[in-house]
Amino acid sequence: RNSGSASRSDPVTLNLLHGPDLPRIHPSYTNYRSGENLYLSCFADSNPPAQYSWTINGKFQQSGQNLFIPQITTKHSGLYVCSVRNSATGEESSTSLTVKVSASTKIGLLPLLNPT
Repeated sequence: RNSGSASRSDPVTLNLLHGPDLPRIHPSYTNYRSGENLYLSCFADSNPPAQYSWTINGKFQQSGQNLFIPQITTKHSGLYVCSVRNSATGEESSTSLTVKVSASTKIGLLPLLNPT
């Protein structure tokens, strides 16, 4: 039998720790020309937000979600890896993108030979 009095408790917020999921690198295209700017962004669903780092050809480049390299050259070709880590769950994940930088093709004007 209900006595007619109801008690209410304060709402409870659940903080579910998860992730990181497999990271995604954007944009996903891989072919660039020398002299272009390279801008890559990495995202993985994670709570708390993941910690990001970038390596190129196995060498650590920087921490952070975004990677920017101005005026790339053919030396920037290689395997780009975005690694993510959730400090609360201890879980880690990574994904890679193979970037190919081709030499820019500049068309030069050659003087016409004038046989006289």
